[in-house]
Amino acid sequence: MSLKLLPRTLALSRPILPVQARRPFFTLPSLPSLLSSVSPLASSSSSTGRTTTGGGPDGDEHHYVEEKILPYTPRELYSIVANVPSYSKFVPFCTESTVLSPSTPSSLTSSPSSSTLSRISHDQPFDVEAELRIGFMGFSEGYVSKVKGRPFDSVEAIASSTPLFKTLITTWTFRPAVPVQPSPSQSSVLPADMGPTLVTLDLTWSFNSQTSALASGVFFGTASGMMVRAFEGRVRGVYGDRSM
Repeated sequence: MSLKLLPRTLALSRPILPVQARRPFFTLPSLPSLLSSVSPLASSSSSTGRTTTGGGPDGDEHHYVEEKILPYTPRELYSIVANVPSYSKFVPFCTESTVLSPSTPSSLTSSPSSSTLSRISHDQPFDVEAELRIGFMGFSEGYVSKVKGRPFDSVEAIASSTPLFKTLITTWTFRPAVPVQPSPSQSSVLPADMGPTLVTLDLTWSFNSQTSALASGVFFGTASGMMVRAFEGRVRGVYGDRSM
């Protein structure tokens, strides 16, 4: 039995499929796929926050503010945000957060070392540097932030310049939801231990390039609207459900 060879012209007529290009790990996702992923999140969002644009020296800053009253004390809520290593548990798209070094001697419960850098004293003001990593749609970027805590009032994080962000400032504040007028039986109770609490998230950001703004702007704007809801879920997970 003899084998018949295909004619040379027929063998060469088969189309040669191009090899799919591989996207480098640190490139931004394409805008169409990003928008298709964000749309369901945006439509289901129940955020009551307010977003404004046009701030900053170049008019390219975005500003997002959201307030919510939660049935917890300022001390409890502050302790969640002051726990920098736990950010990946409630900050949307944060995959890792690590305290690098203290800026003030009182920031830590003991002298800085690899085993104590993560233990920030929540009862004392602190200033630390922390590395945060965000990831979404195949994109990942790490950046260093200066995180400042003032018990049991506020936590502010200011990011250094990154390839993606030109400005990124996040501020959480905690205020009594009603004027604090303790009864005689509560005379020894500190305001930080009295709820409910008005939580305010103040977020300011701008991108380093128009390309970054187009590819990530809608996505990051949606993520900002998720932050308070994600924080509330984390609080319930730590302290349990409560009513006002």
